[in-house]
Amino acid sequence: MSLVRKPTFSRSRIPSFASVFLLALTLLLLLASPSFPWTLTILHTNDLHGRLSPFSDPALGPESGGIARLATLIRQIRQENPETLLLDAGDRFSGTTLSSLFQGEAELVFASLLGYDALALGNHDFDYGQERLLYLRQRLAHLPFLAANILSEPEGKPPYPPSLYRVKNGVRILLVGLSTPETPYSTRPSNVAGLAFQSPARSLRAVMEKERGSYDLLIVLSHLGYEQDCRLAEEVPGIDLIVGGHSHTKIETPERIGRTWIVQAYQWGLYLGRVDLEIRERRLSQVKGKLLPLSSKIQADPLFASLVKHAYQERARPLMEEVVAHCPYPLLRGEGETVLGNLLADSFRAFTGADLALFNRGGIRADLPSGPITVGKIFEVLPFSNQVMTTELSGRQLKVLFDRLAARGGGDAISGARYRIHQGRAEDILIGDRPLEPDRIYQVAANDFMMAGGDQFDLLRQGKNVRAHGLDRQALIEYLRGHPGEWPPRGSRIER
Repeated sequence: MSLVRKPTFSRSRIPSFASVFLLALTLLLLLASPSFPWTLTILHTNDLHGRLSPFSDPALGPESGGIARLATLIRQIRQENPETLLLDAGDRFSGTTLSSLFQGEAELVFASLLGYDALALGNHDFDYGQERLLYLRQRLAHLPFLAANILSEPEGKPPYPPSLYRVKNGVRILLVGLSTPETPYSTRPSNVAGLAFQSPARSLRAVMEKERGSYDLLIVLSHLGYEQDCRLAEEVPGIDLIVGGHSHTKIETPERIGRTWIVQAYQWGLYLGRVDLEIRERRLSQVKGKLLPLSSKIQADPLFASLVKHAYQERARPLMEEVVAHCPYPLLRGEGETVLGNLLADSFRAFTGADLALFNRGGIRADLPSGPITVGKIFEVLPFSNQVMTTELSGRQLKVLFDRLAARGGGDAISGARYRIHQGRAEDILIGDRPLEPDRIYQVAANDFMMAGGDQFDLLRQGKNVRAHGLDRQALIEYLRGHPGEWPPRGSRIER
């Protein structure tokens, strides 16, 4: 007989496969949805307007901004906290030479390389037309542009996804994009033909209703402007965070309206917005945020800096040398009425179809010499990337405006009109071939600097139905190419 006792096992003490599976599943769920607080970091930009290269800023100093410094800061923060989302609130296009020459290609290539999680569509993101935007999205970047309040007409279907989900640490984050209803008036109307811009609040509510019960956090990417964001927070309860743009507002720390937090990172990539959201049990419990300046103290990412230089700046050189037209004699700037000023005003009127156009003499920054006119020379004449705008003024308002033109000596260019200066006032005003009619409404074209009251043209701010049509250089280039027999303009438009 053996003295060694064989062990005996009770079947009830052996864990079943089902119980082991349930225990493992419970542990996984606890890990996926932790009850302890954790931090979701939101990095945000808005209104970059083509600023890929560093530039001088009065507040941050020389060599500020630039996509290479932005890349450095984003990489550092992602390494610090992998639970990070990178968002943009619209208007990546328009405002620089590279943006104009490459028609938005560079901005979206770098946005793709930076790995944005979602982007709103700003009004200036349509500046190069819908076909160009579609091409860039599909062929170059595949970027997740969101627009809940844009519909195609007459089908009434959304041409862009209204929203998308991102999941971080088991928390389902719903991102919704909203575009300003002002878009048809703040880009060239043909750029948004066939699109209808719906009420942002109503469109957002529709998305929230459709996704009800499916999300834990709601973040809105808004290209509406600060005041409209505040109104949206009041009208639509349930928004956790609004990442704003359009108004170029510098919100140093997140602002709160009700239970909604609002942020915006000024303009041109001078700052990277950072918001740290403390999440507890799938809900937002605490918010901290600030703007991070992209001064020269931030080291530029060498790969991004090299790509900007070799892929775009050097490629731009032959484009800048492209010949647009030939000038038979020099077109010079001057104190009085000039052929060059009249040419610029003519290009604005043809570009917009306005009744008359104005161009301030201070906006002409270089002469046009005789011989070939290159794109680079046009950039010297018009370096500011101003938008060509139209507004509506009555004949009575125009009489006051012409008197001011006369008082300024008649050095500002006009197109589509003639007048005589007598004792510092405007007389015998003709719009086209007809005398100025006090009760008639006229459409007037000028650049956005003048429309905002610049160079003492504050009367233009009284106009109604303001629209943007595109860049001033685009207007001049199209006019030179399309009207070979109509320039240089002949004859005087101002009698003295």
